[in-house]
Amino acid sequence: MQSKTSTGRTGRSLFRRLLLATICAAALAVAVIPVTRFHLLNSVLASNPGSTAITVPSTIGQTVVVNWSGSIPPLANGTSDCSKLADTPAVDQHVSTISVPAGVYNSLNAKFTFNIKWDNADNDEILTVIKPDGTTLASSDGGVPSETVQSNNLGGGAYKIVACGFTSVPNPQPYTGSLTIETTSNATPTPDRDACIDAGDALRATLLQLRSRTITRRRCG
Repeated sequence: MQSKTSTGRTGRSLFRRLLLATICAAALAVAVIPVTRFHLLNSVLASNPGSTAITVPSTIGQTVVVNWSGSIPPLANGTSDCSKLADTPAVDQHVSTISVPAGVYNSLNAKFTFNIKWDNADNDEILTVIKPDGTTLASSDGGVPSETVQSNNLGGGAYKIVACGFTSVPNPQPYTGSLTIETTSNATPTPDRDACIDAGDALRATLLQLRSRTITRRRCG
């Protein structure tokens, strides 16, 4: 009788352990899977520093740069776009506030280059730049180990520069980021005089040929 009681207790203990293990595994899966998809956590990995400020130069031929570093969390993301993951723990994020002097684009062009670089070429990362209004400027997922987004004459405001993994496992990927602004002239280039003369001569020769053909056809008619 005592043997039966011991066997029953052992069976109930084993059942409880299996049930506890199953519940823990299910709870872990439920906690991990939606955390980035449904924004259940408000924390987000921020770069170092977390934000920078940069001003478009007011003169031609100038270059200004801000730099930061960070660590991109492990992730497999087949969309090649980090915008839907912004502000979640699935990304590393930097905010750069761009100041644009009034009327500066009347006298020059400004090229903006957003870039991230990392050492491990086995990892494929994504760079997405989000404009101050929340829309996506562009994403880059074509380079290893570097991604670049470029644009011209951007408006002022806070831009989110978001880095996430395309196939980046199993550990976080350290990286460095930069935003570079280069100013160039926006004046229309003066046409080359010799080129204009050559083009004019070619046009006159073409017109003479057409006129000659028209006269010949009339005579034949």
